[in-house]
Order: sequence, then C-alpha cells, then structure tokens
Amino acid sequence: MNETVWYAIWIVVAVVVLTDCIFRVLYQKGYFDRNVVGIRGKVRQVEGGYGLFIEGIIPNSPAAKVLQAGDRVLVMDGSSLFSSCEKEVRESYHRIQGPEGSMVTLRIARDRIEKEYQIARVKTRYDKVLST
Repeated sequence: MNETVWYAIWIVVAVVVLTDCIFRVLYQKGYFDRNVVGIRGKVRQVEGGYGLFIEGIIPNSPAAKVLQAGDRVLVMDGSSLFSSCEKEVRESYHRIQGPEGSMVTLRIARDRIEKEYQIARVKTRYDKVLST
C-alpha cells in the first residue's frame, strides 16, 4: 500500500476513536438524559384510527409503579391520544417529556377498565426498558 492509503486508514481510525471518546464523555455528563415518566410507547392501529400503547417501562421509574406494558394511553393531560392520523398521535406522545419534577396525567385502559394516574417526570437514561 502506498503512503496515501495509510494516511486515509489512520484518519478513519482516529475519527472513530475520537467519536467514541466524545460520546462517552457526553453520556457521562448526562447530555443524553431525558425528563420522562419512564415509558416507551408505540402507536398502533385500532378500530377507527390510531392509539398509543405502552410497549415498555424503564425499571424503577415512576411509571413502573403503576403502569404495565400493554396498557393503552387514552388521554394525556386532557388531550386525547386517539386520532385517525397516525402522525398526530405520534407527535402527541412526544409531548410526554417535560421539566423534571413536573407531573403528567395519563388516563389508561387496562382490561377494559379506565384509571387515571398522575406521574412525575424524572431525569433518566434509556439504558434499559422492560418490554412485553
């Protein structure tokens, strides 16, 4: 191999190593933390439109105390999470994030029973999410 190829290989390796180092430092400093209640949701088609279902829960999060994977989120802070437009439900779901310590009110359907919960938002990382 000629000298130019070796320089190119060296540059690629250096970029990969530096990117990994930068990511690790940012992760340790909390730049990837999010203020969440601790759920991973999925928009699914239901009769007449689309709804939001809980697909996973972050262990030891506020949501883990009251919610279960498979629950359907009907209402979030007074706004319906049912629509004929999938994109609308998806965008509404992203509003679940908010300031740490603030509360979000969710009306949940589980086994045809509806309950309302107030859940605190906490700063967390997405290392683990328990799935169905």
